Amino acid sequence: AVQRFVPKNQLRVMGVRSIREVTPGDRTEISSTMLMSDIRGFTGISESMSNEELFTWLQSYFGRMTRITEQHQGYVDKFIGDALFCVFP
Repeated sequence: AVQRFVPKNQLRVMGVRSIREVTPGDRTEISSTMLMSDIRGFTGISESMSNEELFTWLQSYFGRMTRITEQHQGYVDKFIGDALFCVFP
């Protein structure tokens, strides 16, 4: 169950392949940069679109943001509504 709450990319940064390799007391100190981004004026934008248009538009935005993040050696940790949380180890 814990596996669902720990991103696989974070495990890689810690130097392990599986949550089963982590034992109580294990720790890894790393320096990383985090980015939280959401869409300015999203409520107004979303109210002017149909559900299908909004879904397509968000998928396109998240796809571009994910590619850009990965091009800079980062990963998307979470999508939260119109926001995304990225980590750059």
